[in-house]
Amino acid sequence: MCHTLIKKERDSNIELLRLIAMFLVLIVHADFFSLGAPKQTETILAPLGTFSRFFFESLSIICVNVFVLISGWFGIRPSAKSFCNFVFQCLFFLVGIYALMLSCGLSSLSVRGIAGCFVMLKWNWFIKAYIGLYILSPILNAFVSNADKKTYKAVLLAFFAFQTLYAWVSNGAVFFEDGYSTMSFIGLYLLARYVRIYFSDKKILPPPYVFLCTFGSITLIITIVSFFSVRLGLSAISGRMYSYVNPLVIISAMSLLLYFSSLRLKNKMINWCAASSFAIFLLHTNPNLCEPYFKPFVLWIYNTYNGIMCLLLIALFLLVVAIAAILIDQIRKLIWKRIAKSYF
Repeated sequence: MCHTLIKKERDSNIELLRLIAMFLVLIVHADFFSLGAPKQTETILAPLGTFSRFFFESLSIICVNVFVLISGWFGIRPSAKSFCNFVFQCLFFLVGIYALMLSCGLSSLSVRGIAGCFVMLKWNWFIKAYIGLYILSPILNAFVSNADKKTYKAVLLAFFAFQTLYAWVSNGAVFFEDGYSTMSFIGLYLLARYVRIYFSDKKILPPPYVFLCTFGSITLIITIVSFFSVRLGLSAISGRMYSYVNPLVIISAMSLLLYFSSLRLKNKMINWCAASSFAIFLLHTNPNLCEPYFKPFVLWIYNTYNGIMCLLLIALFLLVVAIAAILIDQIRKLIWKRIAKSYF
């Protein structure tokens, strides 16, 4: 996600995955986040439509884990310039949109509004969690460089065993926050670095289609388990399936990353769009746009249209949001170039 904070790799395969993952974020926010999780009555009265909603949520729930895994795959290389670029991008959208809304009379000046511009609310948790990962990256990189394979493996096994038992099964380790935290990001970062260092050799990996099949199989498993658990009145099980710390979600995200890493794509347009991929997140999750406009519009489409037409219109809307964000981000990039030239 945070393209500016990680070592650049211009092969379009991972850049394409970055774009796909960002579109999956849009799907997550257009599905359960905007429409609410399906209820038991919906699974009985409209099983096909409800099953499709579970499927799209299962397909896209890997989005955040994929972004963090990409950071671990390349390794964060902290610097003042890259960090300031990331912060500037966040402020460009957060402050800029708030200022625009104020000038149009669509928002009012308030302490809460100003706090939102500087990510001081619970909103936009990802920005804060990723900054935490960035701050700790020198320590994590030092561990990766100095630990032998046996120690590294033991730490990973212990971490994910602890996370699975206490953050997923029991939810007793609340500081993991279902994956909405720097703590969870640390595990993903170290996992991706381990796989990249010790298992990136094609000779010891199965064929790429195995990873794609793994991703598809897990998507179906999560869909089926979630649908029938809600239908049987066991919604708590469905909720745990869509946790970012669900081992199946982590395996699925890692499988997709390994599949795309096996591809060899070169496309300047993909790279150009991917350089602004984080702008898609910043635009549609902006506190001045998401609750007042994004969620209600998705809900309006869902309540107004049915079947394929509903899916097509929502997909079109999400595509427009993504394109708009990428185009707006070009202004930010031009301004940043001037700032970087003067100060870095």
